[in-house]
Amino acid sequence: MLSQTIKNKYEAIFGFVTLVISLSAFKDELEKVNVDLRFINFTLAGYFLWVIYGFCLCLYLYIVEHMVRETAIGNWRFFDWMTRAGFFIFILTLSSPILLVVMLVMLRVFAWIGSLAYQISYPDFLSSIKDTSWFSPGFISITGLIASLVSSKLSNLFYKAFKANKKYEAEEEEIIALDTARKLLDDGYYSQSLLETFKALTFHLYKKLLEREINVSPNRFDDILKLSLREKLIHEDDRSLLADLRGIRNATAHTNIQATKEFAHQAFNFVNNLISLNN
Repeated sequence: MLSQTIKNKYEAIFGFVTLVISLSAFKDELEKVNVDLRFINFTLAGYFLWVIYGFCLCLYLYIVEHMVRETAIGNWRFFDWMTRAGFFIFILTLSSPILLVVMLVMLRVFAWIGSLAYQISYPDFLSSIKDTSWFSPGFISITGLIASLVSSKLSNLFYKAFKANKKYEAEEEEIIALDTARKLLDDGYYSQSLLETFKALTFHLYKKLLEREINVSPNRFDDILKLSLREKLIHEDDRSLLADLRGIRNATAHTNIQATKEFAHQAFNFVNNLISLNN
């Protein structure tokens, strides 16, 4: 499910970029549309170019973060901030058309109010209001600040939802794997049960690390084990059993070696008890 979520996220970004790039067919027309915010002015062609830059940077950050998670440095906190930056840029770029329209409307409204006030009273005092050039820099700065704060807040919310979804999926995998291991054990399929027991252990430790804001790939059991020992999710006394569990699991998965009934029961009971204690 997580891979599908990431795929959908990429597809959404590609869709927006494709839409914006498709407007290049009207480049000459867009070059003629000038957006004047008094403090700064630009063409729609230039604006859409910056939108493409924003989405491409966002996509780059997502891809790098996703690829690095599968490496030995994937648990560095720096890559958490890379994800946050990707969300922030995505939201800010996505909301930029709305912000642009709001600024244009507010400038027009303010100019109209100033013009109306100028006509009915205080012409000498309000003459300066008719010209909104003094107003634009401050207005744009405030609007930009508000947009940045809102984007930052939304990106944090999206990031927390993203992390919560990862925890939920890990817990779901853990429950399914443990239940499957129990059924296979009862039916006498000891090797298959051991595989599911190992999977339940992996996702359980992965979930507990996520709860402690420690990022690691669920496909790197060595890193999960090292971090779990450091966080005291498992004890040093259990290291030998875990080494045996991993060794027999690998042999069962890649060779014709079969797990014994006794070891399959021992492994399942250990993992089941560990999950019960940690939960």
